[in-house]
Parts: sequence; C-alpha cells; structure tokens
Amino acid sequence: MSNFKHSFWRYCVDPDAFSGVSRVRDFVKILKKQSNTPEAAKPYHDLGRFSHYDEDDMPAILAPRYFGAGGEALCEAWLETFGAIRNVSGYQSQDTGYISKEDTGYDGFGRTLYSKNYKYKVSGLCKPCRPNDPVYLQIKTALNPMKEFSTNDGSRIMNFYGNANGLAKLDGKSSTARFILVTTGKGLHHKLNQNTQGEIEVINFKDLSKSADGNDIFWTLVHKRLGIPVPVFKVEPDPEFVIAQEELADDTVDTEEI
Repeated sequence: MSNFKHSFWRYCVDPDAFSGVSRVRDFVKILKKQSNTPEAAKPYHDLGRFSHYDEDDMPAILAPRYFGAGGEALCEAWLETFGAIRNVSGYQSQDTGYISKEDTGYDGFGRTLYSKNYKYKVSGLCKPCRPNDPVYLQIKTALNPMKEFSTNDGSRIMNFYGNANGLAKLDGKSSTARFILVTTGKGLHHKLNQNTQGEIEVINFKDLSKSADGNDIFWTLVHKRLGIPVPVFKVEPDPEFVIAQEELADDTVDTEEI
C-alpha cells in the first residue's frame, strides 16, 4: 500500500469487522458502530475536538472525526475505481496521516480526465474543462442517505467552496477548476446549491451504491487497504454461456458401436 493513501486504512480500530462487506450501506453501518467506541476516539483525537463538529447527525457519533475519515477512505477507493465515470483521475486524499492538516479546506484533489463543457445549474453559463484541469473534492460521511447539506448546518460546504476557489485563482485555473461533493447522503439543499452558483457537482449515496455494491474489483481494493482477507465473490455466468451449455448438454452423441 502506498504511504499516500488515506490514514483511515492504517488507523481503523477493527478492520476484521468489515470482512465480507460488499455494500456501501453496510460499510457505513459498521463504521458508525465502530465510531461509538472509546478506541475510535483515539486515532484522530476526537474527544478533544468534539466541539468542532456541529453537523446535524454528528451528535449521534462519539468519534465524529473517525466516522468522517472512514467515509473519506471509502470514497478514495471509489474515486480510484470509478472516478472516470465522473471525469476525475489521479485522486489524492489530503489526510494521509503523514502531514497534520486542519479540516478547513478540501478533502482531496484530482484532475479532469477529458474535455467537457459543464453548464452551471444556476447561471446557465458553460465552463469548458480540459484534461489536467484541477478538481477539488469535499467528502461528507452522512448517516442518513437522504441527508441534504445546507448553508449553516455545520458541514462547512461554503468554506470548501471558498477555499478551493481561492486556490484555483492562485493557480490561474479559476475558470476551469471543478468542485465536487462526494457524500453518503443525498447532496445539497437547493439554497446552498444556489449560494454556490450551481458549481458544486454531487456524487451521492445513490451514485456510490449503484457502481460499488457487489462490485468485486472495488471491494477487493477496500479489503486489501484494510489488510483483511479478500472475499470470494460468486461470479454469475453470462446468459449466452448458459444457453450454449444447455445446447451442448442436449446435443448428445451416441458412441455405441454398430
């Protein structure tokens, strides 16, 4: 494993608990259970930082930073496996555990893979993005798959948007940079979407689950990152193969000598 992968893969307090998991929903469920143990509060010093987390569903979590980190690691694996679906390549997490950074900006960085025009949902203007243009990503782990983030709910989406925009300007890429929220929730409240000019793309729980659930390539990667045995996935034969086998079974040859 590269030293530059998300810190959660090393700090997970009970990797074996995720053994055999093959759905995003189940991963979050186990992550929540772990995040309510005293052991989970230690890796990210959660008990001393609890007051920094005022999102709607975080009071239900003893170690909210651990919970968030687990979601970031899962989404890191998703972006590495399926990022091309959303025109993102070369994703790199900010929290690798080797450099201590406050959660005040973006959670990860990538590059646009291919040229595409992105139309703002609010203003109607087009943003032509080219290969290698910057992509700033924020990851939010939510307990509720229908969770919508709003301007003043403590999720600091506006802070992410402002910080990433500033960095894009410094890089001379303010007109072609992209901003993506990846979440196990639903996405942005319409007011927050309006306040950010419709520029924030969303990859939500439905998107994550649609591609990841039951995908052996993705979950093999997750298990390897956690250092636990890779599950044996049942591979269903394609319909054409089944039909061909049935035809062969019916086409018996009489080998009896005449």
